[in-house]
Amino acid sequence: MLSSSSPSGSIDQPQQHQQQQQQSQPQILTPPLPYHPQKYGTPVGVVILPNPSIQPFKTAIRNASVPGLTEDQPIAFRGVDPHTVEGFKQIHVSTEVAASLMDGNAYLTMFLKECGGVFIPGARRKKGRRGGRGSGRQSLHRDNEDEGDDISTSSSISTSSSSADFNESERASPLFTFVELFAGIGGFRIGLERIGGACVLASEHDPIACRIYRRHFDNKQVSTSTSVNVNASESDKGNSNQEMGNENRHHLVECDMLDVVSDDFPPEGFDILTAGFPCQPFSSRGEQKGLNDDGHRGQLYQELVRTLMEQRPPFFLFENVVGLVTMEGGHRHADRDSEFAKPRIDGKHTFKSGKVMERILDAFRDCGYKVEWRVVNSGRFVSQYRERVYFVGSLTELNCPDMEWDNIYPPEEEKPPILRDVLEQDFAQSKSVAESEITLQQWEKLQLIHHGEAATRARLKVEDYAPTLISSYRIPASPTTRFVMEEADGTLRHGDPLRPRFLTTREFRDIMGFPDDFDVSAPYNNELGHIYQGLGNAVVPPVIEGIGREMLRLMKLVKQQ
Repeated sequence: MLSSSSPSGSIDQPQQHQQQQQQSQPQILTPPLPYHPQKYGTPVGVVILPNPSIQPFKTAIRNASVPGLTEDQPIAFRGVDPHTVEGFKQIHVSTEVAASLMDGNAYLTMFLKECGGVFIPGARRKKGRRGGRGSGRQSLHRDNEDEGDDISTSSSISTSSSSADFNESERASPLFTFVELFAGIGGFRIGLERIGGACVLASEHDPIACRIYRRHFDNKQVSTSTSVNVNASESDKGNSNQEMGNENRHHLVECDMLDVVSDDFPPEGFDILTAGFPCQPFSSRGEQKGLNDDGHRGQLYQELVRTLMEQRPPFFLFENVVGLVTMEGGHRHADRDSEFAKPRIDGKHTFKSGKVMERILDAFRDCGYKVEWRVVNSGRFVSQYRERVYFVGSLTELNCPDMEWDNIYPPEEEKPPILRDVLEQDFAQSKSVAESEITLQQWEKLQLIHHGEAATRARLKVEDYAPTLISSYRIPASPTTRFVMEEADGTLRHGDPLRPRFLTTREFRDIMGFPDDFDVSAPYNNELGHIYQGLGNAVVPPVIEGIGREMLRLMKLVKQQ
């Protein structure tokens, strides 16, 4: 075991073997490579180690008092790749370890010195090795043919071809271009393509979400809208209603956001950066670890900071849960008498941002952006009460006017349908309805959870809209799950003979505002739960469309200045 004075004790091998290992150490690793401080983003880095030292390195991390790592937290690497020198590996360490090494952790520094290792801050996984690997899950996407062993750093851009092979002809007609980070299943893209946008890059880590994304967007064609092309010349505006006439392919980079590098982005730039950055650390349904969330999820807004600083898009549009707004001193209170309160939007809230929210806002502002935010309820767009916070940013030198948030909503007469109108009409003949019915055992357990009042407490109100749909919707034991207990024609499902059922994937899709052609069949292993999870984590495309239209108005004003 390691001693507190000497990390070399971690190697647990005879002293003679240690000396032989150091004597055979390649010159490429001595002296250590130059130190390149990472300017922006979540801390990342790679440790190059002799193969026998990899497991002892885990022990050293455990005993090095690394901030952010708890005693019961397993020591895991983001990836282990071959090195160009035989007998060595490239260890992509966790963000906590990278930050500690950047801060000069004496214990880990001594360990690396004694075993002949080197830490390279800012290094990211090479493109041929980053997709799905090292995450503990099997990658489901097409493997990249490039399996080279070198690494990319934030200060040295890789010279290999980008994962997204950009074609200028694909960008000839859109009103604007955008990038979709933390893409999920493509909610931002669907909303912005409806108003004439073209996605030039998307990035997502989850392999199932990537499969759903590809299934929908592969080989799709996109038509522009009647919106004014704020990026085109006057002579080009007449073409804004014509179909683009070419494939707007997915450009999907499937990897951890920490491994997205500058040359993944189109060299000619883009207009809007979009992202629904991870919300689990801030969700009121979780532990709300916030910025201290395990596995760096609470710090991934820093990757948006990195992208803003390196790419300098004119505008951005981000989304997160309202729990982010209220953490550490923020609050919400009902404002039923507000001028913004609308029919079927009971419980309108006014929000005050807390310390976590202000810290993130300051980070975006420090990138040189004017930042506005608003909590928007999707109940004006779809049959669902769903509050989310949206951030709209513009480069300060653009002097962009303020958002008119009232403009994002559809006209009053275009109210979304009530839930009854969304339900399967021919439910008796529907296979998906039959498969969504809960079992007798699940019905009995549901009654226990709701103290025998499940028929009233756990029901979806068919004359209203659905509550917030979440990724874990299809869990019958959850006290927050709501079930269909009355069909569209009034048939009751109270257990005799019909038991309550979940929303079908088609109903779930429609309530989330996804288009009719969005495939909701099982994407993998006949497991429909992946569809509920993907949709429950998504943004509501009509909301994105509404905000996007208002952003286009501002872009036009900026161009006219």
